[in-house]
Amino acid sequence: MGHSRAKKSLAAAILIGNLFAIRAQSPEFNAASIKLNKSGDCSHGCGVRFLPAMVSSFPGGTSTRQIILAAHHLSPYQLSGGPDWLDSDMFDLEAKADAPADESQLRLMLQTLLSQRFKLVVHHETREAAIYALTVGKGGAKVHELKEGDPPRAETFVSAAAALPGTPAPTLRFTSIKQFAIVSESNPLANPGRPVVDKTGLEGQYLFTFSWDPKEDYMGAVEEQLGLKFVPQKAALDFIVVDHVEKPDPN
Repeated sequence: MGHSRAKKSLAAAILIGNLFAIRAQSPEFNAASIKLNKSGDCSHGCGVRFLPAMVSSFPGGTSTRQIILAAHHLSPYQLSGGPDWLDSDMFDLEAKADAPADESQLRLMLQTLLSQRFKLVVHHETREAAIYALTVGKGGAKVHELKEGDPPRAETFVSAAAALPGTPAPTLRFTSIKQFAIVSESNPLANPGRPVVDKTGLEGQYLFTFSWDPKEDYMGAVEEQLGLKFVPQKAALDFIVVDHVEKPDPN
């Protein structure tokens, strides 16, 4: 009898220890505010931006889908499922870490926030898809890599589109090649027609601009200005499917 009770006590202790370990492995923000944004105005930007030791939304707010994409560092095509409000409801988000945190750490904290506040549950799937691989052209990349001692990099963002039909093409500023690939894929004027996957191998932080006339060939302009090339391929990609999500309680 005593031996059985000891076994149960040991099992309970192991379970509690595992729970604490899981919690310790899930970094959290020190403080986070999520409020409904009813402005409907994305003229000054909508989406998520990463700042030193914090994550916040642009003035127009952010959709839950944009938060999930930012948290998992995904392109839009890699996320499916979920209710309509995942795109329609916009939120003002401000989440702060209690210590210095880089972008990868902030993304993990954002995943924890989604689990806690949005009750988000997802699963992963691997699918083969036709893609454009973004590669370095024969002449090499024409982008400036930020080195130690350079001025601080600009804020990064996840954008729904780089430009809208009927508006002048902007001069766009980027700080990573992956960011550029995401914007190229979602830009309705570029119209790649398939996912764009960064295969340049350029993993650092870069400071570069890109300006393009919608009347021109987008891919040709990218190769000429940035030294990057779009190559059609097929690839097995990771997709995330939303199984469950709830609207967060405002605070």
